[in-house]
Amino acid sequence: MTASCQKTLMKQTINSKLWRNCTVYALLTISGISFAGPTVLVSIKPLHILTAAITQGVSRPILLIDATLSPHQTRLRPSLARKLQTADLVVWVGPELESQLEKALDSLSTSDRQLQLLQHALPIRLRVASPIGYDDKHKADHFDPHIWLDPNNAVAIVNLIANRLQIIDPDNKLLYEQNAAKLVANIEATDLEIRRLLAPFKNVDYLIVHNNLQYFATHYGISIHDSLIADNHMQTGAKSIRAFKEKLNANSKSCLLYDNFTSEKLLQTLLEKTTTKAVALEPLGSNIRTESYSDLLLHLAQSIATCLASAKKH
Repeated sequence: MTASCQKTLMKQTINSKLWRNCTVYALLTISGISFAGPTVLVSIKPLHILTAAITQGVSRPILLIDATLSPHQTRLRPSLARKLQTADLVVWVGPELESQLEKALDSLSTSDRQLQLLQHALPIRLRVASPIGYDDKHKADHFDPHIWLDPNNAVAIVNLIANRLQIIDPDNKLLYEQNAAKLVANIEATDLEIRRLLAPFKNVDYLIVHNNLQYFATHYGISIHDSLIADNHMQTGAKSIRAFKEKLNANSKSCLLYDNFTSEKLLQTLLEKTTTKAVALEPLGSNIRTESYSDLLLHLAQSIATCLASAKKH
């Protein structure tokens, strides 16, 4: 057989295989069978980062609430609200954090299409602490929703998401397991690094505007001296602001932490006529460009270390 004949036969064979593959794909598509992975919607950036690491190589989850917006008040865009109805899985913390999602998720046909993390057993669950200026009758009786800021909780969350995805999409079970194991190893390595970074500051007090750091502070043994706002369920009035400012003035050697949702006006009021150093936090990873939970935690730890180092010098 001549070389030209061999090439012709090879070309025909390849074309025949391509035709058969395309035919099979078309038939599956007509039948409603998709090659795509499950559609996963995730409420906030920290959970989105964890979920994306687990689904890597299968599908890309959709973020519902932009990290520059507060999850407490943000309403979903109509296009995203519609996506909820066709999602295979929705991952969120719970109404304590994403209060605007609760009603939208009530309309889902089955409860197994959502993973509400505060309904599951986590290693650490802390109740909201009463801030300065509140008496016992105002003490919150619900859990602090910032659960992802404890690395042990993050590992539990990874396992919850991975297990649910394996049920929804058993064809990719092994990949979900491998991705989750790799992610857990990264979280554990980062945890050790942060422990070393914050070790010198265990006896250094600080004040915080919005007490969203409980899980992180408890895990790493750093001391919250006081807070102004416990969570979004409590209103901050002039009396509590005055009391907190007095606390700041009395503890000028301390430092003040605030998140990127703190109003400029409130911050100026608190810092007026005081030498207290103030450092911004990003518990949602608002301006962290990398898709890494480890980077989110490290950035948080480095900001806290900067604040506490200034207090330690005084």
